[in-house]
Amino acid sequence: MSFEWPEFETPQALDGGRSWTARFDSYDQYREECYYRVTIHDGERAVGELMARVGTEFTGDDWSSSVFVAELRTRIGRVAATRSRPTIRMRELEQLLAQIRNAGMVALNIDLWEHGGRGSASPEHAAAMDAELAEATRQHQAATAALEELVARTRVEAPAELEAWALAHHAYLSMFIDDRANRGESEGIAVGVATREREQWLEVRGGTRAFVDENLAYVRMDAARYRSCFGIDPHTLERVD
Repeated sequence: MSFEWPEFETPQALDGGRSWTARFDSYDQYREECYYRVTIHDGERAVGELMARVGTEFTGDDWSSSVFVAELRTRIGRVAATRSRPTIRMRELEQLLAQIRNAGMVALNIDLWEHGGRGSASPEHAAAMDAELAEATRQHQAATAALEELVARTRVEAPAELEAWALAHHAYLSMFIDDRANRGESEGIAVGVATREREQWLEVRGGTRAFVDENLAYVRMDAARYRSCFGIDPHTLERVD
């Protein structure tokens, strides 16, 4: 009989009336770690999502026993309890990435304008657009330098928080990919881009990359899901709870 990873569809209690459920995502045989996509609920409402990494060194030879399932549930629950809300450091990391993202979106829009609008623009309008691009470039460079420095510092000071940030992006992109698959678009360019970026976030977790240079043209933002994963508004960068 083939082994099937357990799913935890019955809500498991957290604090303050919250609970969690979890779906199996993947297994890293080399590291003997499994990944579960965890949804945090407040009553009947889903309010957050995260990726739980769980070591399987405790399993022994029998992965089908109730003891295995109980221990797996306990370990996922421990992650859900400690990471159900983004930490201050996670928000700091994400705010800098959001600054890079927002500056990149300005540059992308101006690039589109360059190909279709500059020829008919007044000198004043063209000058204003050039100034906007220069400011976006400055913001992008400043945020990039700041994020690279904060990532390096967090690897030393709080490596678990950096891992949680990377895995939150992995979970966010997994949900994007699932959405496209449910719409019959699993072979589209957007899914290919999201799949590549998801793997790159594992490189961030592993220490070979500081952050992922996102493709803003294909992986569109789900603002509500983003707020639940990262605890900030993607546009204002203000904290949300």
